[in-house]
Amino acid sequence: ILMRETAQYAGDFADTAAIMTTLDLVVCVDTSVAHLAGARHPLPQYEAAELASPLPAVAKRTDHIRAVLEQGRVTPIGLNDSAALLALSRANALIIRPAGAGPAASGDRVNILRIA
Repeated sequence: ILMRETAQYAGDFADTAAIMTTLDLVVCVDTSVAHLAGARHPLPQYEAAELASPLPAVAKRTDHIRAVLEQGRVTPIGLNDSAALLALSRANALIIRPAGAGPAASGDRVNILRIA
């Protein structure tokens, strides 16, 4: 069932909650729906990890670098191109590098998001 198929019946949050009780999985883009579904933290939570290999400086936009997280250490993998699906399939985390960040050395602490 797609929520858009039942949207005509959802006049308010109570209706939305009632519809969600019939679902096995709720995937949403609106945090209010995630809260309603019972998510304790509907937005992704950053955590810190030790960088296993150096990274270059970041240009004018935030980078989300595919990576593998093992035992608290995060290793960047493959190309960060949107067509690099092999790297994405192996990744279990994203390294978040803010716009304008300088080079990062092995052993530096970086923010990550777990994706698997």
